[in-house]
Amino acid sequence: MKMVSAIESTAAGTVPSEAAWIAFRSVFSALLPEEESYLLKSAERRLYELGEAIIRQGEACEGIHVIDSGDVRVELERAGDLIDSNIVDLANLEAGDIFGEMSFIDDEPVSAALIANQPVEILFVSKQMLQSLLIGDPTFGSRFYRSIAATLAQRLRETNVRIEMTPRPKTAHH
Repeated sequence: MKMVSAIESTAAGTVPSEAAWIAFRSVFSALLPEEESYLLKSAERRLYELGEAIIRQGEACEGIHVIDSGDVRVELERAGDLIDSNIVDLANLEAGDIFGEMSFIDDEPVSAALIANQPVEILFVSKQMLQSLLIGDPTFGSRFYRSIAATLAQRLRETNVRIEMTPRPKTAHH
Protein backbone atom coordinates (compact mmCIF):
# COMPACT_ATOMS: atom_id res chain seq x y z
CA MET A 1 0.00 0.00 0.00
CA LYS A 2 1.38 3.39 -0.94
CA MET A 3 1.72 5.46 2.18
CA VAL A 4 1.40 9.11 1.17
CA SER A 5 -0.40 9.58 -2.11
CA ALA A 6 -2.29 6.29 -2.06
CA ILE A 7 -4.20 6.68 1.18
CA GLU A 8 -6.69 9.46 1.18
CA SER A 9 -9.41 9.81 3.73
CA THR A 10 -12.91 10.37 2.44
CA ALA A 11 -13.47 12.27 5.69
CA ALA A 12 -10.82 14.76 4.58
CA GLY A 13 -12.98 15.98 1.72
CA THR A 14 -12.61 13.40 -1.04
CA VAL A 15 -15.92 12.89 -2.79
CA PRO A 16 -16.85 9.18 -2.74
CA SER A 17 -17.29 7.64 -6.20
CA GLU A 18 -20.62 6.33 -7.46
CA ALA A 19 -19.11 2.85 -7.30
CA ALA A 20 -18.35 3.43 -3.61
CA TRP A 21 -21.96 4.40 -2.92
CA ILE A 22 -23.22 1.32 -4.78
CA ALA A 23 -20.74 -0.92 -2.93
CA PHE A 24 -21.78 0.44 0.45
CA ARG A 25 -25.47 0.11 -0.36
CA SER A 26 -25.03 -3.53 -1.37
CA VAL A 27 -22.90 -4.45 1.65
CA PHE A 28 -24.77 -2.44 4.28
CA SER A 29 -28.25 -2.89 2.84
CA ALA A 30 -30.07 -2.88 6.19
CA LEU A 31 -28.63 0.48 7.30
CA LEU A 32 -30.51 3.75 7.09
CA PRO A 33 -29.32 6.04 4.25
CA GLU A 34 -27.75 8.49 6.73
CA GLU A 35 -25.84 5.61 8.40
CA GLU A 36 -24.52 4.41 5.02
CA SER A 37 -23.47 7.96 4.22
CA TYR A 38 -21.72 8.41 7.58
CA LEU A 39 -19.81 5.12 7.21
CA LEU A 40 -18.79 5.92 3.66
CA LYS A 41 -17.63 9.43 4.52
CA SER A 42 -15.73 8.05 7.53
CA ALA A 43 -14.01 5.33 5.50
CA GLU A 44 -10.34 5.59 4.64
CA ARG A 45 -9.48 5.06 0.96
CA ARG A 46 -6.54 2.69 0.45
CA LEU A 47 -4.84 1.78 -2.83
CA TYR A 48 -2.95 -1.44 -3.44
CA GLU A 49 -0.75 -2.46 -6.37
CA LEU A 50 -0.95 -5.67 -8.40
CA GLY A 51 0.26 -8.62 -6.30
CA GLU A 52 0.34 -6.66 -3.05
CA ALA A 53 -0.92 -8.39 0.09
CA ILE A 54 -3.83 -6.45 1.55
CA ILE A 55 -4.00 -8.77 4.55
CA ARG A 56 -1.77 -11.77 5.22
CA GLN A 57 -3.18 -15.05 6.50
CA GLY A 58 -3.09 -15.11 10.31
CA GLU A 59 -2.87 -11.33 10.73
CA ALA A 60 -5.23 -9.37 12.92
CA CYS A 61 -7.80 -7.43 10.93
CA GLU A 62 -8.42 -3.92 12.18
CA GLY A 63 -11.68 -3.24 10.36
CA ILE A 64 -13.96 -3.98 7.46
CA HIS A 65 -12.85 -3.55 3.85
CA VAL A 66 -15.19 -2.78 0.96
CA ILE A 67 -13.73 -3.11 -2.55
CA ASP A 68 -14.42 0.06 -4.52
CA SER A 69 -12.56 -1.01 -7.67
CA GLY A 70 -10.36 -3.86 -8.83
CA ASP A 71 -10.42 -7.45 -7.68
CA VAL A 72 -8.85 -9.39 -4.87
CA ARG A 73 -7.78 -13.03 -4.67
CA VAL A 74 -8.53 -14.92 -1.45
CA GLU A 75 -5.90 -17.62 -0.90
CA LEU A 76 -5.22 -20.14 1.81
CA GLU A 77 -1.77 -21.52 2.51
CA ARG A 78 -2.01 -24.97 4.02
CA ALA A 79 0.68 -26.24 6.34
CA GLY A 80 3.15 -28.44 4.54
CA ASP A 81 6.43 -28.53 2.72
CA LEU A 82 7.79 -25.00 2.33
CA ILE A 83 9.08 -25.79 -1.17
CA ASP A 84 5.62 -26.87 -2.29
CA SER A 85 3.61 -24.18 -0.53
CA ASN A 86 0.15 -25.74 -0.93
CA ILE A 87 -1.65 -22.50 -1.76
CA VAL A 88 -5.33 -22.86 -2.57
CA ASP A 89 -7.27 -20.08 -4.28
CA LEU A 90 -10.59 -19.85 -2.44
CA ALA A 91 -12.34 -16.99 -4.22
CA ASN A 92 -12.04 -13.79 -6.20
CA LEU A 93 -13.72 -10.71 -4.78
CA GLU A 94 -14.62 -7.67 -6.86
CA ALA A 95 -16.06 -4.19 -6.55
CA GLY A 96 -18.87 -4.16 -4.01
CA ASP A 97 -17.54 -7.16 -2.08
CA ILE A 98 -16.54 -7.01 1.58
CA PHE A 99 -13.85 -8.72 3.64
CA GLY A 100 -12.67 -8.55 7.22
CA GLU A 101 -16.22 -8.93 8.54
CA MET A 102 -15.61 -12.40 10.00
CA SER A 103 -12.62 -11.17 12.01
CA PHE A 104 -14.63 -8.14 13.09
CA ILE A 105 -17.35 -10.41 14.45
CA ASP A 106 -15.23 -13.08 16.16
CA ASP A 107 -12.03 -11.09 16.91
CA GLU A 108 -9.88 -13.84 15.37
CA PRO A 109 -7.03 -13.33 12.87
CA VAL A 110 -7.96 -13.63 9.19
CA SER A 111 -8.16 -17.20 7.95
CA ALA A 112 -6.81 -16.49 4.45
CA ALA A 113 -4.62 -13.98 2.63
CA LEU A 114 -6.13 -11.28 0.41
CA ILE A 115 -3.98 -10.31 -2.57
CA ALA A 116 -4.60 -7.58 -5.15
CA ASN A 117 -5.12 -9.19 -8.60
CA GLN A 118 -4.78 -5.72 -10.15
CA PRO A 119 -4.64 -2.19 -8.73
CA VAL A 120 -7.35 -2.14 -6.06
CA GLU A 121 -9.14 0.65 -4.21
CA ILE A 122 -10.45 -0.30 -0.78
CA LEU A 123 -12.75 1.65 1.50
CA PHE A 124 -11.64 0.78 5.01
CA VAL A 125 -13.94 1.23 8.02
CA SER A 126 -11.97 0.89 11.25
CA LYS A 127 -13.00 -1.49 13.99
CA GLN A 128 -12.63 1.28 16.56
CA MET A 129 -15.06 3.57 14.73
CA LEU A 130 -17.60 0.77 14.21
CA GLN A 131 -17.42 -0.28 17.86
CA SER A 132 -18.10 3.25 19.05
CA LEU A 133 -21.17 3.39 16.77
CA LEU A 134 -22.37 -0.01 18.00
CA ILE A 135 -22.04 1.03 21.65
CA GLY A 136 -23.64 4.43 21.06
CA ASP A 137 -26.72 3.20 19.17
CA PRO A 138 -28.07 -0.33 19.73
CA THR A 139 -30.55 0.08 16.86
CA PHE A 140 -27.60 0.77 14.53
CA GLY A 141 -26.05 -2.47 15.81
CA SER A 142 -29.13 -4.45 14.88
CA ARG A 143 -29.14 -3.07 11.33
CA PHE A 144 -25.37 -3.39 10.97
CA TYR A 145 -25.25 -7.05 12.05
CA ARG A 146 -28.25 -7.85 9.84
CA SER A 147 -26.32 -6.43 6.86
CA ILE A 148 -23.24 -8.49 7.73
CA ALA A 149 -25.35 -11.64 8.24
CA ALA A 150 -27.00 -11.16 4.82
CA THR A 151 -23.57 -10.76 3.19
CA LEU A 152 -22.25 -13.90 4.89
CA ALA A 153 -25.37 -15.90 3.98
CA GLN A 154 -25.05 -14.87 0.33
CA ARG A 155 -21.36 -15.81 0.33
CA LEU A 156 -22.13 -19.21 1.86
CA ARG A 157 -24.80 -19.89 -0.77
CA GLU A 158 -22.36 -18.98 -3.56
CA THR A 159 -19.71 -21.24 -2.01
CA ASN A 160 -22.17 -24.14 -1.81
CA VAL A 161 -22.88 -23.77 -5.53
CA ARG A 162 -19.14 -23.72 -6.38
CA ILE A 163 -18.21 -26.76 -4.33
CA GLU A 164 -17.93 -29.81 -6.49
CA MET A 165 -19.46 -32.68 -4.63
CA THR A 166 -18.82 -36.31 -5.52
CA PRO A 167 -22.14 -38.07 -5.87
CA ARG A 168 -22.62 -41.27 -3.97
CA PRO A 169 -24.97 -44.09 -4.86
CA LYS A 170 -28.40 -44.01 -3.31
CA THR A 171 -28.76 -46.43 -0.46
CA ALA A 172 -31.89 -48.01 0.89
CA HIS A 173 -32.90 -46.76 4.31
CA HIS A 174 -34.48 -49.33 6.60
